[in-house]
Amino acid sequence: MPYISKEKREVLDPVIEDLIQAFRGLQSDDPSDNTQANLNYVISRLLDRMYTSNYQEIVNALGTLVATALEYYRRVAAPYENQKCHDEGDVYNIDTASKVVEKYVSDNADK
Repeated sequence: MPYISKEKREVLDPVIEDLIQAFRGLQSDDPSDNTQANLNYVISRLLDRMYTSNYQEIVNALGTLVATALEYYRRVAAPYENQKCHDEGDVYNIDTASKVVEKYVSDNADK
C-alpha cells in the first residue's frame, strides 16, 4: 500500500518532485523523448539499488511492482474506465458476466 505516514511523505515528496522536474526537463529538451522509457529506467535503477539478487528479494520487488500496478488500476484506471463505460455504453453482457461469477462462487464455495 502506498499509504505511508506524513513524516515519511515529507522526506520523500521533495525528492519525487525533483524527479518529476527532471522528467519535464527531458521532455522540453526533446519533444520526442520517450517518457515511458525514462520512467522504466528510474524504476529499474531503484529496484537494482534497493534489492539484492536473491530469491526473496526478487519476490519482494515483484510483489511491490504488482501491488503498485493493482493499486494504480483500482484508484486511477478503473474509475476512468467506469466513466467511459457510462458515457459510451458497456461492451459486456452483464447477465452473462453475472452468471459466470455465480458459477465460480458456487463451484468454489466448499474450498
